[in-house]
Amino acid sequence: MAISFGSVGDIIAVCLLAKDVVEAFDDSRGSAVEYRDIVRELGSLERCLLQVDLLCRSQGQNDEILSICDVARATVQDCRAALQELSTRVKKYDRYMVGSNRPIPDALMKIRFHISEKEWIEKSRAKISSHRENLSMLLATANLKLQDINGNKMDGMKIAARSSHRDMAELLGNINQQLGNNTSELSDQKTAISKIAESICWIRQMCAYTKTALGTLMSLSFQMHNGVMALQTRLPSSLERTLVDDPFILEDALGRKAPVHLQFIDSWDSLHAVLKIRFRSLQGADKVARKEYVLQDCRTGRDITPSRPWAGTFLPGQRVNMSMVFKHVEQQSQSSTTDDFSSTCPGCKACNPHPTGVDVEW
Repeated sequence: MAISFGSVGDIIAVCLLAKDVVEAFDDSRGSAVEYRDIVRELGSLERCLLQVDLLCRSQGQNDEILSICDVARATVQDCRAALQELSTRVKKYDRYMVGSNRPIPDALMKIRFHISEKEWIEKSRAKISSHRENLSMLLATANLKLQDINGNKMDGMKIAARSSHRDMAELLGNINQQLGNNTSELSDQKTAISKIAESICWIRQMCAYTKTALGTLMSLSFQMHNGVMALQTRLPSSLERTLVDDPFILEDALGRKAPVHLQFIDSWDSLHAVLKIRFRSLQGADKVARKEYVLQDCRTGRDITPSRPWAGTFLPGQRVNMSMVFKHVEQQSQSSTTDDFSSTCPGCKACNPHPTGVDVEW
């Protein structure tokens, strides 16, 4: 059997070689008690090789196990050499052990194998046992290192777990504190909402009271309106026209005050006729007849001339003064110069100390 060594499947190839050697020591060679030890040793070697293969495949990247795997591979190469030598020596007798239709030569070769190769087979068994023990020691060492590595990993995991536990406890503490703060804030918000609800309830009550009061006021307003309308229907027509018929007050040149109703006196001629009648047989009657008077608004002092239209000239409640106009001047004395003139009263001849062209109250 050709075996390529140095590849990934080297150890498996050695296992197969060991299995072939075991098959060579079968019953056809009369493998009895003297061959059971080497067969048993080859089985143990095969199991060790499988464990070494598993170790190299699973932990070959680990720096601490890599050196052990290198030593184990060197030992496997020694096993390979021993197994190949053993397989070559055993296979020389295959055709005689199986039988070649030549009984006498076959019997002689079997006797020769049992006599001459027995010592060599024992040496091969001891060599294979030594390689197997070396591999077992390497496996035990690797297991111890793996236990240390796993222990360190467990310690690291424990430390990480403790750190994670502390972080988790701190996080839970922060969460608990935040929950407490949130609970306090929620309590404050609940209190504020309760106050707002109370305020809203009070506002609703006030709105209800206001609505009731407005309804009452509207009802009273309607009742007052109806009462006023009823009273208005019962009032006489003269009272209904009070605001429209308010007269303006005329104070004449003699100081007499009289109301002038605009519905009765509706033109300048009517007013002049009334004034002529009021000054009949009184001083100033001639001046009134000649329209030598002027009317003035008491509030503004402005003259009210007949050139203005009657409508809109006088207003209800307006106060109007009447003044006489004197256009003649007399010489005050014989000794006065021709330029020294002043107005005099036509009745009592009293002199007016004021210049002409101004209003004078006698």
